[in-house]
Amino acid sequence: QTYGIDLLQRTGLRYINQIPFFYEKDAVPLHRFLNVQLIFPKSVGKDFSLIKNVVVSKMGEGKLRIMLENQTLKDGRPTLLLDFDYSIESEGLKAQSIKDYLEASHKHTKQVFLDLIADDYKKIMRG
Repeated sequence: QTYGIDLLQRTGLRYINQIPFFYEKDAVPLHRFLNVQLIFPKSVGKDFSLIKNVVVSKMGEGKLRIMLENQTLKDGRPTLLLDFDYSIESEGLKAQSIKDYLEASHKHTKQVFLDLIADDYKKIMRG
């Protein structure tokens, strides 16, 4: 209202999660934290020391980009980065409906997050 914007081209909601972990035999123990499987031929194996993965999936009115990668923080601790970016793009998005767009974005992102997090890690998150 302040700037007189009536139409939008894109709305977005982004969540970035950092999950601390310890390497197990120099590999990321992905299964301990996430319900994700990286499937490669048997010759590649299952013990990954570096993960960088981005997928985009249509959900509802928009798209959800999920980025998963392991990183080392400045203090040397390893972490899994789980980055969600839900966006709705259209030439005719109405500025007065931004609350509805963001609520839908939050709903989709939250559901995917809850589906991705392993049950054992949910218990850790709850304390």
